[in-house]
Amino acid sequence: MSKLNIAIVKKNNTQRVTSIDDKTVYDLAYCYLAMAKETNIDVSDANTSVPNNFEDFIKQGNKAIQNSLNAIDWVVENKINDRNLIWDLEPNTIQAPIINSSKIIMIGDTYKSHAEIGGHVPPTRPGIFFKMSQVVIGADDPIIYLKNYYPQPLKFDTELAVVIGKEGMSIPENQIQDYIWGYTICNDLTISGVKDLGPRYKCFESSAPIGPWVVHKSQIGDPLNLDLEFRINGKSVQQGNTNKLIFSTESIISEVSMYHKLRPGDIISLGGPGPTTTLNPGDIAEAEIQSIGTLRNPVILEN
Repeated sequence: MSKLNIAIVKKNNTQRVTSIDDKTVYDLAYCYLAMAKETNIDVSDANTSVPNNFEDFIKQGNKAIQNSLNAIDWVVENKINDRNLIWDLEPNTIQAPIINSSKIIMIGDTYKSHAEIGGHVPPTRPGIFFKMSQVVIGADDPIIYLKNYYPQPLKFDTELAVVIGKEGMSIPENQIQDYIWGYTICNDLTISGVKDLGPRYKCFESSAPIGPWVVHKSQIGDPLNLDLEFRINGKSVQQGNTNKLIFSTESIISEVSMYHKLRPGDIISLGGPGPTTTLNPGDIAEAEIQSIGTLRNPVILEN
């Protein structure tokens, strides 16, 4: 069975919901339609069986996932080489895996190591703040180092991010798993040392790289035992594991849902193990999480 790395890829100026295996892109809707036509599956509901709209794809839940898995397996087994269905990944075509209405909900100081680096007692409740969807960038998009605050340190964090799959509010902890659709990577960027900016030191242009894709929860063994790493120009500068989270995923999401209605496509980033250095213009930033992949972005100074 194939693994799905569900990515939004731009092809011929249109967005397609795909799965990426190494450098190979599978168009999920087209793969399913081709399989259905060749195997006598009713294609009248093909647009809902594997939607090409990312929000609709998420809302279909396990149905779209299973149909996509079946379609990719069929394409591989039958050595299909139709370039409408499958093609080589081109540079800078992966889009951030969000929808325009998504909330980006950030959780602060959630790791024991982060609290220790900050020199304070671990919190008893998760801290919550937000980033606008407009500051989200995808894989290979440039991180913009704001010229008005250079060379103030630009800090980073490798964070496991949860993608919500269905609408809900005031959700009990024992029901949270029903609302999780998948997992991706968030690089939480901070202009360090300028908290007089208020929320702006956390929420500024390109401050939330997310991606490169989403892995459905069914394909993640244990989300609370994943290695995290951050590299600058290939050098490892941050390591951690999600088993060091102070709070459970269920408690964090339940807490958020007490104040905000969660909707399909919303992203909740669970915090990181704490940065150890700063990014500089010209750097290549790589945030990697086991079983998900690597989110890569160059750093440039604002013109």
